[in-house]
Amino acid sequence: MLVRTNVKEILLRRKFIVISIAVVAIMLTTIVTLYFTTMNIVEVELAGEKREVRTHAKTVGDLLAELNVEYKEHDYLSVSLEEQVVSGLAIEWKPAQKITLLIDGEKVGKWTTEDTVGDFLKAEKIELREEDELSGALSDKIKEGMEVAIGLAFPIEISDIDGEKEIYSTSITVGDLLAAAEIELGKLDRVTPDLAEMLTASATVEIVRVEKELIEKESKVNFKKIEEKDANLLEGKTRVVTEGKAGLRVRTYEVIRENGKVVSREQVKEKLARKPVDHKVAIGTKKPAAQAIASAPTGGKTFLVEATAYSLECDGGSVTATGFNLRKNPDAKVIAVDPRVIPLGTKVYVEGYGYATALDTGGAIKGNKIDVFIPSLRDTLKWGRRTVKITIL
Repeated sequence: MLVRTNVKEILLRRKFIVISIAVVAIMLTTIVTLYFTTMNIVEVELAGEKREVRTHAKTVGDLLAELNVEYKEHDYLSVSLEEQVVSGLAIEWKPAQKITLLIDGEKVGKWTTEDTVGDFLKAEKIELREEDELSGALSDKIKEGMEVAIGLAFPIEISDIDGEKEIYSTSITVGDLLAAAEIELGKLDRVTPDLAEMLTASATVEIVRVEKELIEKESKVNFKKIEEKDANLLEGKTRVVTEGKAGLRVRTYEVIRENGKVVSREQVKEKLARKPVDHKVAIGTKKPAAQAIASAPTGGKTFLVEATAYSLECDGGSVTATGFNLRKNPDAKVIAVDPRVIPLGTKVYVEGYGYATALDTGGAIKGNKIDVFIPSLRDTLKWGRRTVKITIL
C-alpha cells in the first residue's frame, strides 16, 4: 500500500509540474504577443538612410535616444522632439555640418543640413550673378569643414569708342578687367587708369582708341616760261622749242586720330616725284631783208578798221574757222574778220601788218573790226588794239 501511495504522489507532482510549465509558457507567449502587438511602427530616415522601426517609445525624443541618435541644435528634424510616437509617423533627421562661408575675404562659420552648395546658398538667400566667382560648383556635395568662397562682382563703367557701358566684374586690376571682358587694345591705345591700377566699385575705365596713318598728298609744280633769242628766226616771229609740263610734288603727312577725331597732322616727308619741264620759246631777232619789206598796194577798196592782235599763247585755239592750222604754220599772215564785211578767203593788206588772208572769224568781231594773228605773245602785247587802214586786194 505504501508503494502505491508514493507512485501516485509522484504522478501527481509530475502532472502539476507539466501543468505549471504549460501555464507559464502560455503566459509568456501572451506577454510576448502583447508586447509586440502594442508596439508602434514608424518610418525613420536617419542621415539619408530609411528604415522601419517598431517601438514602445512615447515621444520622438525617446525614440531617437532609443536609436542612439544624438540630436543637436542645428540638426534638421521633421517633427518636434515632444511629438507623440504613433504608428505611421514619418521621422527624418539630418545632422548639421559646419562649413566656412568666405565672401570677398570675410569669413563666417555656418551650420547647414543642405546637401549641395547650391541648396546651401539658396537657404542662405544668397543670389549669385553670372559674373560672380564661386569656388567649386553649385552641385558640389556639402562636407564637414569645407570652405565655400564667393567673389562678388561689382559694377565698373567702361568708356570706349562705341560709347559707355556698365559691366560687373571681380577683376582686381584694369588689365584683368579688360581681359575678362575680352576687350582688346591696339598698340597705341591709351587706358585710364593704368592697366596695373587696382579697381574699386563704381570706378570708370576710359579707353582712347589711337590711330596713326600716313597720308600722301600730291600737288602740281608749275613750269617756268623761258624766252630765248634766236638769230635764225625773223624778228617778230616766235617758235615753241619745248612744251612746258607741270611737275608733281608728293608730301607725306602723319595723321593721328583719337576715337576717330584728328588731333594732329604733321608733314614728315616731301619728294619731287616728277620734275617740271620748262616752257621754252624762241624769239626771232633776225632783221628782214630790205627787199622783203612789203609796200602798201595801190588801188583796191580801202577803209579803216579796229585791229586787235591775238596769238596761240593767249587764245589757245590753233585751227581757224576755215580749218587752217596756225600751230603748224606759225609764220602765216592770217586775220579774223566779219564775213559780212570781208568775205573769208579774201586777200588783204593791213597797214603795219602786211599782206594777209581772211581765214578766221570771232564772236566779238562785228563790222569794221579784225583780229591779226601774231605768233609771239610779246609782240601781240606790243600791237595791242589800234585803228589801221585795210586794203581789199
